[in-house]
Amino acid sequence: MNRFIPSILLAGFLSLPLAAWSQAPGSPGPTVGTELSDTFAADLALVRTQIAEAERDLTSAPGGLLGDLTRVRIGVYRLTEALLEHRAAVAATAVSVPGVLTAPDPARIARAEAEVAAARERVAAAMAQASQSGGMIGILALTTLATERQALALAELAAVSARQGFALAPPASGGGSTTQPAASAPTADIPGTSEADDRAPDAPRSRALPAAERRTLQSLGYSVEDDWAFLSSRSRMDDTPQAHGRTQALEDFYTNRDARALLVACVEGETRLYVDVQKYLLTDYQRRTVRVTYRIDQRAPVTVNWGTSTSGRATGLWGRDAIPLIRALLDGEELLLRVVEQNNQQHQMTFSLKGFRQAAQAVAEACRWSLQAPAPASGQQPRPAGAQRR
Repeated sequence: MNRFIPSILLAGFLSLPLAAWSQAPGSPGPTVGTELSDTFAADLALVRTQIAEAERDLTSAPGGLLGDLTRVRIGVYRLTEALLEHRAAVAATAVSVPGVLTAPDPARIARAEAEVAAARERVAAAMAQASQSGGMIGILALTTLATERQALALAELAAVSARQGFALAPPASGGGSTTQPAASAPTADIPGTSEADDRAPDAPRSRALPAAERRTLQSLGYSVEDDWAFLSSRSRMDDTPQAHGRTQALEDFYTNRDARALLVACVEGETRLYVDVQKYLLTDYQRRTVRVTYRIDQRAPVTVNWGTSTSGRATGLWGRDAIPLIRALLDGEELLLRVVEQNNQQHQMTFSLKGFRQAAQAVAEACRWSLQAPAPASGQQPRPAGAQRR
């Protein structure tokens, strides 16, 4: 289905009334559309280079979600190429195209080129992340990279349209647009959470992996259980058993931004439970911790301090500190979690726990501990799950 989207867009563009492609009656002399811009040759060469690169990517990953994303990317570039070829044909006939071709607007060009620059930065960051990742994290990183490349293709389509003077949306007749501004999304119902941080708070609170992504993961040996994907493997360094499980924030599933994720893992004998917030966290300088409040279903909220990863983008529990909270999550349906940085910036996210037990079981088996909590020693006060040992 995705591969037909660019063709549909092009068909819609070319189906504009013939009057839009011809000289308006009584209009004076040559107008917009009779000459090619100075950037035409460079734009056409860029688009054809991008098509060739995308087709090479498709050859290396023809199936699954990665293949689908790459096909859409190729389709967008093919659409851009077709528009440019149409533009050359219009110039060759020396016919103006009022309503479809307009004089290039410097402000529009600047905005579009800024979007392209930002998209290229995101692609570069995604490429760096993919080159440093392996296993399940590597597959998800490659998916992110393919998505960012698709976004870059759309940004370059907009930039080419701006430079060549394409008015893909014909101007509305009459006294201006009747489009109403979109209503701003309501803030979350937990006080103190910034509206900007809570992405799509009204998104449905049920999430299953898309069918294409599920097939891709399963073809690579991953198990998918409800909202969690997990993989058991062995360390390349010492052959010890390993396991990784992951789900993404429910708020982020319906956006195109990098998804925040909850991860559970056993890596070379170390148990880990952590949250990747997709940004650098400002921590307590001396202890490198952030304040975390979590709530499992309708249980009482718990506030603890968690350490951060060496990258500074994740916070969680490592080693035996992670085990009590993993056990506490086993019978839950949903985890609500808030991370508060040293500057009081807050990050709130919700994670489904459907399928978590199977991921946790794989981690427990790899790190050789039991999901069943041992009985506390006589007179010993249990620590809250999620607390770090001093």
